[in-house]
Amino acid sequence: MSVKENKISVIVTCYNQENFLLETCESIINQTYKNWEAIIINDGSTDGTEKIALAVCKEDSRFQYFYKNNGGVSSARNYGLKKYSGDLIQFLDGDDKLEHSKFELSINEANKDNDLEVIITNFLRFKSKNGKSKKDHFNLNDYQINYKNILLSWDIEFTIPIHSGLFSVELMDGILFNEKLKAKEDWVFWIELFKKDPKVYFINKRLALYRAHKTNMSKDNDKMFLNGKNANEIIYESLDGEYRSAFFKRLNEELLKSRTTYHNFKDKLFSRRLLSFFKSMFSH
Repeated sequence: MSVKENKISVIVTCYNQENFLLETCESIINQTYKNWEAIIINDGSTDGTEKIALAVCKEDSRFQYFYKNNGGVSSARNYGLKKYSGDLIQFLDGDDKLEHSKFELSINEANKDNDLEVIITNFLRFKSKNGKSKKDHFNLNDYQINYKNILLSWDIEFTIPIHSGLFSVELMDGILFNEKLKAKEDWVFWIELFKKDPKVYFINKRLALYRAHKTNMSKDNDKMFLNGKNANEIIYESLDGEYRSAFFKRLNEELLKSRTTYHNFKDKLFSRRLLSFFKSMFSH
């Protein structure tokens, strides 16, 4: 990754995020590293998202705007991957933000080692209403970021927000987001990426800002269940050998945990669906 003056392509995906999009775009504009383009993909919004996006594009020619029919975040990101012209790719959802030094600090590290393919930074969750930080369940600095841990410890010990990463276009070659998934698509993406055994550098600074608000997909139990089920099946079917056995063990442990964790869960239907899914996996 030779990046001294290379361009960063930011793929901004948004759906009905008129309340957040301007703030998201400003976090790109305010980057101390200036060689970037931003591609806004409006995934069929029905609110004022388009008006805000067009206003941003008018003010800064480094922004481009595209509208597509609604297909979910995976579809929107894949659409953006057809439009970029840069050398490095940064994904950013239309309600999240980046610290102003993310690009510069990432580029500085990449310039020290031309073989780097992924640069990952730590992240911070913040409340939508008052902008204050939320207590994190984990710190990325506590974990080795590698294929095995992403496969077996994701959502159990840690996750990596998609905007924590900066990816070389060479590494991204042939990798798309699974459009069958409306959530958990980032997990499948990270797994596919790390199957290539990329050279990774981790910056232990909270440079990716994740907004917590009521409309986050993670708040919808039914959608999270369905997409979690689909993601588990997609991942399981893609594995063989020791990793398939290890992932099967993970499913078994989740089944055992679900029998106790969800026994008194207020959403009994969700609990039954979860148990049914895990049991179905063991019929394979």
